[in-house]
Amino acid sequence: MGLDTYAAKKSNNSEERVPLSDSLFQHIPPVLVGGLLSGHGSSNSFRGKVYDDFITHISDMTLYSEEIPNLQVHIIVAALQDFLDKKPSQQTLDKLDISLEEVKALRDWFKIVADCGGVVVGWW
Repeated sequence: MGLDTYAAKKSNNSEERVPLSDSLFQHIPPVLVGGLLSGHGSSNSFRGKVYDDFITHISDMTLYSEEIPNLQVHIIVAALQDFLDKKPSQQTLDKLDISLEEVKALRDWFKIVADCGGVVVGWW
């Protein structure tokens, strides 16, 4: 099953979610896998299906969620930073089927969402 992952924020006094501006993410290299309806990480979205196993491995959370609350987004950021701080070997990265550049892009993407008080939205 496919999954696109989007950054959003709750509207004032509403449960409605509005997308975070793509401009917030423009400094992130476009190394994340995109989909037909999602970007490559240098926008407010990426193909979550590709990264769900890795995120689950390091954080025990899945991207297959209608909404990941801001507190959990902060936990994912911490897990990504912890993974990077351990200076993973190329063998570890290969085993997890991810590049160091992708891990850094994911960390930066989730940090922007966390710092903006945003949520992560899954669409499948």
